[in-house]
Amino acid sequence: MVNTFEKKQNSSDYRMGLHYISVAEDDSTVMLDIRDYAKNINCKFHGIANTSIKTALRTNLGQSRFRCGACDKTSKASTVRLDDSGKQLFGFIQANPGFPLHAKSVCDNCYYTTMLGRTFTEDGGEL
Repeated sequence: MVNTFEKKQNSSDYRMGLHYISVAEDDSTVMLDIRDYAKNINCKFHGIANTSIKTALRTNLGQSRFRCGACDKTSKASTVRLDDSGKQLFGFIQANPGFPLHAKSVCDNCYYTTMLGRTFTEDGGEL
């Protein structure tokens, strides 16, 4: 099963955490999940963020090869392999949105070490 990034739990939180973008809003700073940032037309780079998410989704759904925007290695997006009991047999690779740090999608290894759960400014600085 390929993660579509958009699935939500009952509490309206995303099932899979990604990273956040810090946005100045009415004398305060708000942290938006990258998916919410991409949907907000008032955000400075929402179009680029939206493209970054859609590119990663297309790569994953098509199980395509992609070059990581962080390490520059070529990977092939794959799906989770499960045994009869539903246990994961071996790892799988997914493309992840690279905005705001990278122009291209990012492989799981680089994403987990440099972006997952972190907060960035709109221009790519880390908070």
